[in-house]
Amino acid sequence: MRGFCERLGRVGRVGLWGLWSVAALPLLGGCASTVEDVCETIAEECRPIDESACRRDGLDLEEVAENVDCEPAFEDHLDCLDEAVCDWETRCTGTLDDLQSCVTRL
Repeated sequence: MRGFCERLGRVGRVGLWGLWSVAALPLLGGCASTVEDVCETIAEECRPIDESACRRDGLDLEEVAENVDCEPAFEDHLDCLDEAVCDWETRCTGTLDDLQSCVTRL
């Protein structure tokens, strides 16, 4: 998670990738997971993280994605994070790259 947060700082406000390169959760029982769910799961099951910062950054990134029509890429990444949980740093690089490319294409 620390590496993700370091990447977040390097990318800037639009690049809220740090924790969010793995903080997304898939659909559970037909209901989409939320940023809050992902942050809580990662905080409880993985290395300690700043859950408040995770939520803030994730919600900010979700808003950016919505504003530039990148919701599908955000949702794909969120799903990956949910499935990967503690392995997000290695398993979700593709969805993170796709999300970054979408958000920064402008």
